[in-house]
Amino acid sequence: MNKSNPKVSILMCVYNGETYLRKAVESILGQTFKDFEFVIVDDGSTDSSWHILTEYCNQDARIVLIQNEDNLGLEKSLNKGIAATKGKYLARQDADDISLPNRLQLQVDFLDAHPEVGALGSAVEFIDRNDTVLEQYLLSTDHEGLHAYLLVNCCLWHSSMTMRRDLLLQLGGYNEEMRHAEDYDLWWRFSRISRLATLPEICLQYRKDNPAAITKLKRKQQLLCSQKISWRAIQESLSAQAANLDEKAYERFWWAYLEQLDPQSYQQWWYNNLGQEALLRWQDIQLLQPFWDLLSNHPAGARIWGIRLSKLALHYLRSRQTLVGIRLLWVSWRQLEMPISWILAFRSLLKPYLPSPLRQLWIILRVQKQRYKFIF
Repeated sequence: MNKSNPKVSILMCVYNGETYLRKAVESILGQTFKDFEFVIVDDGSTDSSWHILTEYCNQDARIVLIQNEDNLGLEKSLNKGIAATKGKYLARQDADDISLPNRLQLQVDFLDAHPEVGALGSAVEFIDRNDTVLEQYLLSTDHEGLHAYLLVNCCLWHSSMTMRRDLLLQLGGYNEEMRHAEDYDLWWRFSRISRLATLPEICLQYRKDNPAAITKLKRKQQLLCSQKISWRAIQESLSAQAANLDEKAYERFWWAYLEQLDPQSYQQWWYNNLGQEALLRWQDIQLLQPFWDLLSNHPAGARIWGIRLSKLALHYLRSRQTLVGIRLLWVSWRQLEMPISWILAFRSLLKPYLPSPLRQLWIILRVQKQRYKFIF
């Protein structure tokens, strides 16, 4: 192993992460792939994080420690850490997540074999604070699918990513203005100069219910920056047609889609502030025609967004916003060629308008139907 030029640099930033820090560090030190340096930036922690890090550093020469006198924030700390790395590849690791033992080996082998891929992620497992596996998260493994999803939201888990360091430097590192959404911004910029991919294997355990996670503490700012990144991605993709897309209509659509993923944040940071003005309108569907055209012409637009639009449409039908639901169904069916269950659509449309006693009867009949299915 050539210590001065390791194949991989792992970059981790820590701020008051003592609770899960040992498990995160040990998951990297226990990798089957050994040719790496482990650059860790302590961002002005006031707990025992620095003591824990120095303990491991004294035991393993591959660890390089950087200590910020003041708390600079994740984006600045990441860029500070990048400047200290020397590897051909740069892998990210968060201080509360766990990399599975073969993660680096799998990702290095893939990047060596696919020089066109600039950044590589993986499938992940969600774990709780006791390391119990909650669920698995699988996503598109191909560039086209990932690119299509990145038009609207981030689908790549930061802590699962390994990227080519020369391309990262070419892009100028992380955008420090995109607070708490710096990873989404980076993956979109990577997609403009190289291909993206993910491994189907689970390489990372993501700690979902950490109360100190940025997604909990800084959620509002993260969402506002994410919406800006999405708007920029759409504008860059539409190019000459960008001026024809209504920004306010797209903003309402973006938050409407977020409601399906995170209803609590939608309610707290969007609907509570704007009320009825926050809701997607039937007129917006027409104003978003350049966006629908973009999706229908994208190599993976229909595959990624057809089913998502149809689910959003059914949600609006159930919410008695009939015109919005019907128009979204039409876009999903006609432009994205998504097969529609018209029986399900009719039920979703009809149920909210039934008088309360009939709705109760409907529920009873459905329960009995499911019970008989189970028996026979």
